[in-house]
Amino acid sequence: MKRGVRRTLSVGVAISLGAVGLGLAGCERAGEQPASLMLTFMEQEHGSEPYLTRTLVTREFMRMDGGEDADDFVLFDRGTQTIYSVNNMNGNILVIEPRAVEEAPGMALELDEERVELGDALPEAVAGHDAQRHRFIANGEVCNEVVSVPGLYDEAVAAVGEFLTVLAGQHGASLAMVPPDMRRPCDLATHIYAPARHLEHGLPVWERSEDGAVGRYLTAHEPAWPVDEALFRLPESYERYSLGGF
Repeated sequence: MKRGVRRTLSVGVAISLGAVGLGLAGCERAGEQPASLMLTFMEQEHGSEPYLTRTLVTREFMRMDGGEDADDFVLFDRGTQTIYSVNNMNGNILVIEPRAVEEAPGMALELDEERVELGDALPEAVAGHDAQRHRFIANGEVCNEVVSVPGLYDEAVAAVGEFLTVLAGQHGASLAMVPPDMRRPCDLATHIYAPARHLEHGLPVWERSEDGAVGRYLTAHEPAWPVDEALFRLPESYERYSLGGF
């Protein structure tokens, strides 16, 4: 963690990452991970209709798209830790390479979390699984809530964490352009200095920003889905470009 960022855990928070009986084909025991996995989520942003997204995970790649093979997509190469955002209409690819976050947050950043009652937030797709609901906090401000299933698809959890860490490096590159009085603790924590903290409790199956503007939940999961290698190839003719910050 960067200097000026302090991490604490609320007293009494129960963190359990022990073995969990999954009861899933090809993944019956904790630690036994499928070579390929498809996750489908329903997402919604404030003022928009809900929409489906798909995440495909292997040991080498992670692809995120709208559920159709011909869609625009984001490809994460886990070997090189590089993100490729493919735009078919424009025929180009945004390339985001890994970089360290060098900019200081500009404030003392204290991160906290607390475990709360699960309630009715467990998606039907993982009904019957042990789950935990946590509220994530930065400088006393609640940033988001997440329901996680410990031990479920650890390979996917690792891939998402790697992806978010690379993305945080890109976000950090633009931080110098943000005036100190416009920096919010939750934005700094979520997008730059602790992008993967919500993954420490397992696979997120339900997420919601505190203001309710953004949310998503898992609708389906398919371990050991038949891998189509073409879905993990980049169009050779597309122009590639990168950004210093955004």
